[in-house]
Amino acid sequence: MFGNLDKLYRTVTRTNGPLVLHFHVLHSYWLNLEEVVSFCQKVKAHKPDITFVWTLHDHWSVTGRCAFTDGCEGWKTGCLQCPTLSNYPPVKIDKAHQQLPGKRQMFRAMLALGCQFISPSQHVADAFNSLYGAGRCRIINNGIDVATETILAELPAMPEESGRPKIAVVAHDLRYDGKTSQQLVRAITALGDKIELHTFGKFFAICGR
Repeated sequence: MFGNLDKLYRTVTRTNGPLVLHFHVLHSYWLNLEEVVSFCQKVKAHKPDITFVWTLHDHWSVTGRCAFTDGCEGWKTGCLQCPTLSNYPPVKIDKAHQQLPGKRQMFRAMLALGCQFISPSQHVADAFNSLYGAGRCRIINNGIDVATETILAELPAMPEESGRPKIAVVAHDLRYDGKTSQQLVRAITALGDKIELHTFGKFFAICGR
């Protein structure tokens, strides 16, 4: 979606046969959601066989501004007062309450265009469906890179330690509380040898086995 939408429109509408436009993370400082929806409406009017797919990787679709709720449930009651302006994407002035109604109307417009919303996250899909209707967002779990899986299969097997539950903490950046609840991780590690903790990601702040 970077660049000239008019050029993209010409490319899409001149493409023969059915076409899929797949959106991923569309929240950042450059995005105008209204322009994106208008673009999709224009494309659909001239190319009815196009399909829109939008993968939701976070909660941005249900909040007034934030990509991660960090335990806040203000989005359920209209984002009246944002508890943290530093939450991604950070702002200096809280306008989430004013922006929320129009933003949700834009997502309803995408649904009206037949946009298929999917998410690898159960809790993201649940939040979306609670606002826009049951089944509006379907779960498609992330796959595993076959090459990486082959490497893992070649690693020597670890001896099985019975009686200890295995817990995995997975995130791109394990320092960021929006991805990883540090309070939960501290509670888990406090269990010591009673559990077996595995972390996948960078910058894990807690040392130990």
